[in-house]
Amino acid sequence: MRGHDTTRMGDLAAWVSVQHVINDVIESNKDLKDQLERAQNERAEIQARNDELSDQLADADVVSAALRYELRIVQTSLRRVAIDNWNRGNSAVLFSPAAQWLQTCCRKPDHGVEQKAKFRLPLLLSVFLLLLNVGGFLCAF
Repeated sequence: MRGHDTTRMGDLAAWVSVQHVINDVIESNKDLKDQLERAQNERAEIQARNDELSDQLADADVVSAALRYELRIVQTSLRRVAIDNWNRGNSAVLFSPAAQWLQTCCRKPDHGVEQKAKFRLPLLLSVFLLLLNVGGFLCAF
């Protein structure tokens, strides 16, 4: 009978050992579930932020397109005024404070040592305005 009790004690020890392993696996599974839940929450927050930034970018694109359209309108108006002045022989308007302000606004600083100003207006428009000024000046005499 004594041998039979030893076998039962060995089976009981094995069962307890297996039960500890099962408990460890269950605990590890709970930790993994918690980590997964945190990761999913972080992913949802990141996705929400990404959606918000996408909306802001779309808004900025709309504003940029509207500003480009308005710039084209202003450029067209300036060309019309320059042509009208050319036809009238009146170059004094091109030397007005408004024209000087426009030229100042259309410059951007060079990031070099000398900080030279560069025109952002197209070269063709600049040459046209120069010719217009010279022609208007000559017509004044």
